[in-house]
Amino acid sequence: MPRWTYGLLFGLAGGLVALLVERIVFPPLTVAHVDLAGLVNEHVRRPDLMKLPEAERSMDAARFAARLEEETTKLAREYRVVILAAPAIVSGAPDLTAILRKRIEEHTP
Repeated sequence: MPRWTYGLLFGLAGGLVALLVERIVFPPLTVAHVDLAGLVNEHVRRPDLMKLPEAERSMDAARFAARLEEETTKLAREYRVVILAAPAIVSGAPDLTAILRKRIEEHTP
């Protein structure tokens, strides 16, 4: 067999191995959705928040927004997904709302 065929075969094999390793080490991102409006509505309608003065409710809303952003970022990194708001997805993407809700509740004082 000529030497160039060995070179071609080993080159193809090396390329396939490199592609396989790249896919294993750096898997492609997928899309998931979270019902952000629902999470915010659930938080705002809590009975204990309704009793607070307006200034304290504003501070609580800011803390909740910061927690929501932080936990959403962590969730996206952990699951290697791009998270979109629920109305942006028609179907087919996994819903991570329950997981995000649980994480936020764990960090709520």
